Amino acid sequence: MDTQAKARELLTKDHHKATHQQDTLLERAREAEANEGIDEKARELLTQARQDDAHLQENMHQRAEAEIRH
Repeated sequence: MDTQAKARELLTKDHHKATHQQDTLLERAREAEANEGIDEKARELLTQARQDDAHLQENMHQRAEAEIRH
């Protein structure tokens, strides 16, 4: 095999390897974006759950006080 053919073969292999690495990085980036979205939604749900719990605790406290008064 002549030098130019060998060089083309190596460049082609390098190109395929680089393309594969780029595809892998893009996939990881998409997964990271998806996880960020999931994390944000989880934070929102956790915040809402904490608020709901605080309201529930307050309502239970008020009911207990009302029961004690009656």
